[in-house]
Formats: sequence, C-alpha cells, structure tokens
Amino acid sequence: MEFSGWNALQGLKCCTRVAAIAGLKQIFEGYSSPAEPLLLKSPAPRVFGLAGKPDVPKVVLLAADSLLLTPLTKDRKVVNLQREIDEVYERKAFERPLFYSYPGGLRFSLSEKGTAIEQFLLALQKARCICEDIFSKEGSLVVCLRVRSRANPFAHRPVLAELRAAGIKIPSNHSRWLNPIHPDNWFNEHEEEHWANVAFHAPLSLLQNFLWCALAKDIGDIRPRPFCDIYFFNLNLQVMAFPYDDRGMDVVGPNRTALAQLYQKHQRFLLTHDRPVMDEVFGVQEPHCR
Repeated sequence: MEFSGWNALQGLKCCTRVAAIAGLKQIFEGYSSPAEPLLLKSPAPRVFGLAGKPDVPKVVLLAADSLLLTPLTKDRKVVNLQREIDEVYERKAFERPLFYSYPGGLRFSLSEKGTAIEQFLLALQKARCICEDIFSKEGSLVVCLRVRSRANPFAHRPVLAELRAAGIKIPSNHSRWLNPIHPDNWFNEHEEEHWANVAFHAPLSLLQNFLWCALAKDIGDIRPRPFCDIYFFNLNLQVMAFPYDDRGMDVVGPNRTALAQLYQKHQRFLLTHDRPVMDEVFGVQEPHCR
C-alpha cells in the first residue's frame, strides 16, 4: 500500500513512525475513524491520501506538535479547529488552572451545600445561565472533548458510550489531535501519555447536554458521566468557558468587553476567593439579579 507524502514519515522516530503508519492504514482501509489520534512532527503541513484514490479521507500533518486526523471538506480546505483555538486564545486554552493561566478572566462558583443531586442541579442551572449569555447570539458553539490517552486504542469506548447516552454524537466534520503530557505527570513512567482532543461545532440546543456531561465527571451518582474534560468556545466572540467540575467554571478570552458584561450581570455567582482579582480587573459594580 502506497501513500502520497510517505517520505514525510521517514524522519520520525521508529516507534512513532510505526504508530503513524498503523493509524494511516486504519483510516484508508475503511475504518470509520482511527483507533487513536497520533502525535507527529513536521516542518510544514502535509496532506496524506491513498495514491490514486482521491475520494478517501485525508490526513493532515500539522507544523505544530500534533497530527490532525480529519477529513477534508468538499472545497478541500482542512477543518482545523485546533489552529483557530490556538490563535484566538494564544495557546493557553488548555492550561490548568485556566483562570490563573489566562489573566483577566472570570471564575464562577457553581455548586453549593446540599445533597449530591441538589449540588449538581444547581451547578447545571448556574452554568447554563452564564453560558447562554456567551453563546445565545451565535446559535451554536465549538466544543472540545479532552481525555488522557495511552497506547490502548479501545480505552475511550466508555467515554463515547456515555456521550451517546447523553444524546451527543461526534459529527464527521471534526478536528482531532494529541498534545503530549510531560513524563513527570504520567500515571506509569514507562507508558507514554497524551491529551487526546476532539473539537467540533454543535447546535446550541445541546448546550445543556454538554454541561451535564462536564459537571457529572466527578459525581459518581450522576449518569451519563463521560470521563472527559469539556471546553466551550465562542470563536467569533473570543470567549471560552471551562467547567472544571461541579464546583466552578472559568470563563476567559481576549474580548474584555464581553467579559466585563458577564462580570456585571453574574456577580452573585463569582467565586469569593478570587473576587478581589476580578474586581481589580473589571471594577466593583452593584450586584445585578436576573
């Protein structure tokens, strides 16, 4: 089997090249998706396709530290949400903790006292109230699912099953990539790990479904409960939201005007511990209740 752009793989480490070849073969031999996104490096973006068969999906080797496994659109432009996210949020969108890594943002308190169910439902109500103000004018949002990935290609099947149970189906038009995890943070020092990312556009009608999945991650009594982080992006407004668990949600971005409006409207939800930092950035305002 011969692939166009095959020479681009030759400069990679042997283990990475073998994994890349295996992943590419899976794509071109009729699999609906590769077993795993793959980490590769290249001096420039390159498009891989099965020689002599222009209709099969294409794979794009990015200049950055990842391989984007995604089909090309009909106009042959790469669907590259990773690049858009990196450009808008200065490659800080996935830093943790996000509020401290991206100064000038907001941190909201979500759950309060009560039973696990009561805490969860209140957190869901607050998160939806805030996120509707971020995404309602767009009518849609960009969602990125992020999960730790090892060598096992079937490890993420439970995540996909939980998402399906929540009424969420990953569309065919999406972007996938890997980001390396520093060896000091591996669960097993002998087993390499990455962050596996899947980003796609979703209708606003699924906002609550995604918020449910994001907030249920650490609550054992709530299902569906996919074990993945979920990031919400409004790339046009240049504001993003990350519910890091049922306790809180960070909202950051370069659009200071939009953040100031959220600060003024939802002051009662701001996390008390970080309130002085936010007050210094946006100025103290009288609380406004809806």
